[in-house]
Amino acid sequence: MAAEYLREFGVAADETPGRRMQARLLLAALSVTLFALVSSATVGFFFVPLVLVLWSAVLVPRALSRGFDLRSRPLWRVVLAVVPALPGVLLAAGMLSGAVAADWGSVGLGVVALATAGLVAAGFRSAFVAVAVLGALGMIATVVDPSMLLAAPWLLGGVWLALGLTGAALTGSSPAGR
Repeated sequence: MAAEYLREFGVAADETPGRRMQARLLLAALSVTLFALVSSATVGFFFVPLVLVLWSAVLVPRALSRGFDLRSRPLWRVVLAVVPALPGVLLAAGMLSGAVAADWGSVGLGVVALATAGLVAAGFRSAFVAVAVLGALGMIATVVDPSMLLAAPWLLGGVWLALGLTGAALTGSSPAGR
């Protein structure tokens, strides 16, 4: 019955729609990656967030089907926590050297970044969602505020968005509600 249904829509009996989608996603990820590399001297870096999200869409289903869960992999969580911790560490270094003013905004941003990184390292799914939301807000701020330096917030926001979405997808839910 299922084979007839698939054949009716032009899909071979041993080929599922999910397989076709994965092939299309892989083709999209490869082509956008190639475009970003070829045009990296001009506008290619604007496509880095899209490249990361596409590769996430290609790799996450495969990892989930093989039982990958970030909760059982503390080393992966610590490595992933480096990305959200980076702004906090750089702000702290700038404040210690005197290059960055230690005002409430800088201190608050550093504390939020380090706290989020700590929660990511601890394996909280909500921390990955927060990273994705902060990344999206950073990208939106880049588009809305024309006086902002464009490349750094766009890339950082895109990396945070991709990391947050991927981490949230790869972190299984637990009875504790973490």
